[in-house]
Amino acid sequence: MVKLILIFCTSNIDVCVMAGTSLASIMLLHLCKAMHHMKQALQRPAALFRDHQEHDLLEKIHRNVDNICIVMLTNIRPGFKFTEISVLLTDHVCEMLDSFPYLLIEKYNQLNLLDDILSLKNKKAVQSVLKYLRNHFSNSICSTITTEVSLYIISREKTFLRGMDNFKSFESSIIQLLYHACSDTGKKLSDETCERIAIRMFSTDETTVNAAIELISLHYTGNAQVGDAEADTLELENYSFNGKTIVHIITYCHHLLMADIKARISPSQEGSNSACWATIKMRIESFVI
Repeated sequence: MVKLILIFCTSNIDVCVMAGTSLASIMLLHLCKAMHHMKQALQRPAALFRDHQEHDLLEKIHRNVDNICIVMLTNIRPGFKFTEISVLLTDHVCEMLDSFPYLLIEKYNQLNLLDDILSLKNKKAVQSVLKYLRNHFSNSICSTITTEVSLYIISREKTFLRGMDNFKSFESSIIQLLYHACSDTGKKLSDETCERIAIRMFSTDETTVNAAIELISLHYTGNAQVGDAEADTLELENYSFNGKTIVHIITYCHHLLMADIKARISPSQEGSNSACWATIKMRIESFVI
């Protein structure tokens, strides 16, 4: 069965490739689950096995399944180019990465499978990848895996920028992923990337604006003290200094206004708790003048 699927995956006939890669992705889900259970079984004390032969047999099966997984993961790649099955393959890949992160990311180093998906102009497939990455940062309890995911995102910053250009509705999600990746690793994006993200601070979508401001603020200030950030910018050329000054002002103003809203300065249905818009106007004008 495995040999037949691999023959289909490497066929010159499109229909055969689609059938083979689809079946391979389904089989991989079950094989990864089997690998997970066998690894747990092999970690049991020797006394729980009937004899050495039982342990050796399980070890042999584990090695064989391991080799099959590696070959199949390599051979499902051709299927991503077919629109008819790209979403199905993407869902299966994301499910494997999510359910078996140690196996797929640490052992097999298969995060690069996402490269094939992100290079597509398939909205549903790209959306599935973004959902997986977003859920990873929300649910992950393993710092080493999260670091691997973060480094992957930063190393593919140009790919994610193209994703923003291709699908405008994904702008905020992509910027938030870049923010989480930079926060987790302490690494910075390229200045070119940040310049393109800075433009999103003037988007009509509030979520995108907030995400862009947070990321740009992190890029230019990080965890540095205000005095250190100021000293660093003074050594830069004028155009960089002016640009960063604007970013600092926008960021500070944004945080201040958000604090105002949290402090119930924003409008309320009750007249006694209504906002004093004169105060907000005065505060904004203090940054402009």
